[in-house]
Amino acid sequence: MEETADENDALEIVIQGNDKLNFNNRVNDQALIAICSTLENYAIYIEDIDLRYNEITDIGAKALGDLISKSPRLLGLNLQGNRIKSEGAQYLAESLKECTSL
Repeated sequence: MEETADENDALEIVIQGNDKLNFNNRVNDQALIAICSTLENYAIYIEDIDLRYNEITDIGAKALGDLISKSPRLLGLNLQGNRIKSEGAQYLAESLKECTSL
């Protein structure tokens, strides 16, 4: 059975590491891999991802890129203040090509 996204169905992933509630429990690569795996079946509904100021490296960026490539409705992505280097950034850039809403 194929799912279709209703225009009113939308997911926003917002886990800001600089928020006072998250400051001592920031998202790392292992947590991001689990989050991405859990949300894989709902990727078509994702419109915004805000994971700024966490502890994400190239490893987490790859998992996130895999999720992003399945998220054609993505409108926003904020990864400011993470530890993503050129390899992870390149993988994310390639994944963003699949987002037809950008």
